[in-house]
Amino acid sequence: MNRTCILAAVVLLAGAPLSAQRAALGVAPHSRRVKEGPEVKRLTVRPAAAPEAALDYQLLPPVLDETAGDALGLYHTAIDRLPAGDGAELRTKLVEWSAAPVEKLPRAKVQEALAKYETALGQVALAARRQRCDWGYPVPSQGYNLILPSLGKYRDIARALQLDARLHIAAGEHDEAIRTLQTGYAMARHLAEGPTVINALVGVAVAAAMDRAVVDLMEAPEGPNLYWALAQLPRPIIDLRRAWQYEASCLYQRYPLLAKARKGKLTPGQEARLREEFAKAVAEFGNDARRESANGPSATFTIAVMRVYPRGKKHLAAKGYTPGQIEAMPVATVVAMYSLDRYHHWRDELFKWHVLPYWQAHERMQRAQAAFASVKANDPAEGWPFTRLVPALGRAYFLSTRLNRQLAALQTIEAVRIYAADHAGKLPDSLADLTAAPAPIDPVTGKAFEYKVEANAFTLTAPAPTGNPAKDGTLYEVTIRP
Repeated sequence: MNRTCILAAVVLLAGAPLSAQRAALGVAPHSRRVKEGPEVKRLTVRPAAAPEAALDYQLLPPVLDETAGDALGLYHTAIDRLPAGDGAELRTKLVEWSAAPVEKLPRAKVQEALAKYETALGQVALAARRQRCDWGYPVPSQGYNLILPSLGKYRDIARALQLDARLHIAAGEHDEAIRTLQTGYAMARHLAEGPTVINALVGVAVAAAMDRAVVDLMEAPEGPNLYWALAQLPRPIIDLRRAWQYEASCLYQRYPLLAKARKGKLTPGQEARLREEFAKAVAEFGNDARRESANGPSATFTIAVMRVYPRGKKHLAAKGYTPGQIEAMPVATVVAMYSLDRYHHWRDELFKWHVLPYWQAHERMQRAQAAFASVKANDPAEGWPFTRLVPALGRAYFLSTRLNRQLAALQTIEAVRIYAADHAGKLPDSLADLTAAPAPIDPVTGKAFEYKVEANAFTLTAPAPTGNPAKDGTLYEVTIRP
């Protein structure tokens, strides 16, 4: 499948409410949705001190468990060993069991089902402990046409890992559950080592499935406090920076001559080839012109180029080129230089905010996106044809940050459990009272979570980003039991 189609599908999944993502991944609902508001996630936990050796629990494989080498071959073997004949029926069962409370899992049936995943999960456990995962994509030659391997199977693996962890929790086997969680979180990060936003978003979805099992472990009667385990997870746990760089360079990976054209550094031979490459790019990305035919240049392409040519001449003149220099250039070169400059302007206006924390970038990114949308609507010739290739990746940035918000919220709940254990079950009046284990800030807002306490329960909330739907907010209702 073409990466553009996959990206659309993954964004639709990842952009859905968390409950929809959980359903797709086989993650139990464990919550209710308030109309037009965020999903209400309800937990019942007990006071729990941090482990005596605070760093005993880790949610990524410890260094001593890592092995040298590439993980990809092991992941491929795992995919090949997934159940085939009864796969659909089995996946339905796993989804059903994932929705059940841990204490009501039909353990014998779950074990029987997971036995069919034993070989695959064994390979994944080995892969997750490899130090790197080289996806080996032929990036330079493919660009926007990069054909990705099927990443959907990793959702099946995530579903099985999550249920395996829940089964261990039900049996009181907390160390084994944590080892399974280590596998899942490490696989999520390996997925994000691929160069595309698609890889990163699948990694986000896999990590979100592991979060659900973390909640189960927090709620277990004798479950350990995971504050320091959560604090040790890298932030961001899925880093999108490599994916941004790939998206920003796709055009030139596919058509490297255009990079030289923008700088005006073409040899005479390259000038002659530029028009052909430019026409192919337009045909591929814009559907504004047909490819060159054996009978000569496309009339459609020629008309389109000539329509933008006067704008290109003015653009180069403003950059300091003399009339003589401009007239000496082939028409396609003038238009390409103009179009690519405008592409870079708008691409960078949108992408530059991704290097800042989300709470600093969000509103500015929205304003830049609105300005770009207005220009495209009112001036179709602006940067024709390449500005249409500028992706709107703000949603992807939010989804990866929402995962970090989830981890920060769970870490805050664990901090409250530590406080309650140290104060005979009493809850703190505010998050500022959490001095033994401080509450992290919300990475979406850059501020503390909103905290309200009533008797033996508290709420933890955070709003949706400005301009986002209310469902993008966060709301936990947590009850402390004796």
